[in-house]
Amino acid sequence: MKRINISIGGISKEELISLLKEKNILINPLGESLLESDLFQVTKERQQIDLTEISLIELGLTDGKAGLLEVIGQAQKVGLNICSPDVAPFLRLVYFDDKNSKGMEKKHKTPDGAVTVVSEILDEDVHFPKGFYLRKIDNDYWLRGYICDYEHTFEPNERFIFMGIYNENH
Repeated sequence: MKRINISIGGISKEELISLLKEKNILINPLGESLLESDLFQVTKERQQIDLTEISLIELGLTDGKAGLLEVIGQAQKVGLNICSPDVAPFLRLVYFDDKNSKGMEKKHKTPDGAVTVVSEILDEDVHFPKGFYLRKIDNDYWLRGYICDYEHTFEPNERFIFMGIYNENH
C-alpha cells in the first residue's frame, strides 16, 4: 500500500493533453478516445488530493476474483473513494514508480504491471472506455484507456488507485 499526494485541475483539457505530450507519455486509442470525449472534464480549480495505491489483497479481497462494484464497495469500507476521471492523467505526469513490463496486454485481463485508477464511469456503454490504467512498457510510460463490464473480475494481486487515505478502522 502506498500513499500519494498530487495536484489536479486548474488547467484546460487541451493544456493537460499538451503536458502529457511534452512528458512523452504514450496514450493508446481508448485513452485518446476518453480524453477527447465531451464527457471527460478537467477539475476547474487546482487542488491537492490524497490517493492510495492498494491491491485487492490489501483491501481484504483475498478469496479469489472480484468484480469492479465489489472492489469499489470494499474500498469504501476503509475510507477510499473513486477518483474523478482527470486524476489518472494528472497522476501519470508525476508517477513513475511503475514496474517495467514487456509486450502488449492480455485480452480480457489486466496487463502485468498495470495500476488501475478507479474513477467515475462516464458512460455505461460497454464499448466506451471506463477509465485509465498506468503502465510502463519497455521503459515507455503509458496512460492507457480500458473497457470492461461489470462481469469482469480482477485478480487479488492487481493494484488500484483510489482517492483518500486507507483507514482500517473506518
